[in-house]
Amino acid sequence: MPNVVRTDIDSVNAVLTVTLPKEEYLDKVKKDIKQYTQRATMKGFRPGKTPPTLVKKMYGMQFLMDAVNERVQAALNDYLDTEKLDMLGQPIPSTEQEKFELDLKDPKDLTFKFDVGLLPNFEVKALKGEKYDRYAVTIDDKMIDEQVAKVIEKGNENKEVDGQIEENDIVTLKIKEVGGTLENEVSVSVNWMTEDMKSVFLTQSKGDSLQINIFQLEKETTPQYARKYFLGLEDSDSREVNENFDATIVKIMRAVKPELNEEFFQKNFGVATEEEARKIITDSLVANYENQADALLLRDIQDRVISENNIELPDSFLKRWLKTQNERNTDQIIEAQYNGFANNMRWTLIRTKVLKDAEVQVTDEDLREHYANKIRGYLGGMMPMDDSFINSLVDRAMADEKQATELYEDVLTEKLFNTMKGLVEIDKKSISSAEFDSLIAAARYEASKARGEIAEETQVEEIEA
Repeated sequence: MPNVVRTDIDSVNAVLTVTLPKEEYLDKVKKDIKQYTQRATMKGFRPGKTPPTLVKKMYGMQFLMDAVNERVQAALNDYLDTEKLDMLGQPIPSTEQEKFELDLKDPKDLTFKFDVGLLPNFEVKALKGEKYDRYAVTIDDKMIDEQVAKVIEKGNENKEVDGQIEENDIVTLKIKEVGGTLENEVSVSVNWMTEDMKSVFLTQSKGDSLQINIFQLEKETTPQYARKYFLGLEDSDSREVNENFDATIVKIMRAVKPELNEEFFQKNFGVATEEEARKIITDSLVANYENQADALLLRDIQDRVISENNIELPDSFLKRWLKTQNERNTDQIIEAQYNGFANNMRWTLIRTKVLKDAEVQVTDEDLREHYANKIRGYLGGMMPMDDSFINSLVDRAMADEKQATELYEDVLTEKLFNTMKGLVEIDKKSISSAEFDSLIAAARYEASKARGEIAEETQVEEIEA
């Protein structure tokens, strides 16, 4: 029987030594050769009658290497299953492995050494009883007014109007070249006009006529653009054009605000009055800022916990192990990215320990409830939804392996955060929306930098494990 011995180098590194008696692999080689001769078809011999000595001569070394690898791997797996070794990564051939050559003519007992990285023992700092700030955004009337205005703007209806032109109107002109033959009809937004043209048109009404410089009608308009889109000339048409045109205002289109009545509020908010609509907006703003405040709090907890729990890792082992996982993981990439990888590893260890200590579990019911709430959030929560419709969407998500995995991670993160919030002390701090938005923008910038989405002076590919 193979023998496996563990030797601890330090608290996070160990060596597993597998001793393989020659009888273990020789018996396997003999069986493999015998089985092969029974089914082999070789020139000059009847099927199944190939001499074992010939098979051994031709394929013996391959059978030998396969037998040794199989027996060593089986012994290693049996040991790991029995001992329940808490490892980081998987065992890799040791740097202390002695070289030897396999020889069927002179078989010997073999010794294989494997380096392993051990899970470090630690207690999580910076959680129980620690104080953290959590922001509470002040919701004022101005913010609610802005949200109502956005909904009103979406409900604006373009209508043809008479009377004097106003800002934001779209004006349709019939134009005719002064002293020439060119005629056309063109529509232009008052807001796109040059300041000189705008000041003139804001004094005009439908049916009025005036003379304009067609090349100075809109801001930031090139002569080529004006010739093509105002005058309808092809690019190949090189005729001379007078810049002055007689223009008659034939149509004025205006975005007319909807009437703020019960129909409007029912259509856009599912309620009858403006007061009820404003409450819905307030609740939505509060919920949005609460979620963002929780995200900032989780980031602050995570940053401090990682910073104050400098958990010892088997760094040299992990760098070697990462290189075995993907051929794209060069020494340069691993060295440049290792600190980020190590911090992620520490966070994973901390997260696992917190969840384990709190005996947190994720059930199918948790997943279904989470996804159902997600669907209601997507649809705004402003309209009644049939439970059977939501359940059908949940069923489809649960049946999709990728979606189910993502759901599990979302719920696990949520439970982790709730567990952490229960361990720390939280000081609520009132803050304006502008100040809070600045904090969110800074957090997103730092997150983008950490993900490598913002260019640095030197860029390397991300470690692939």
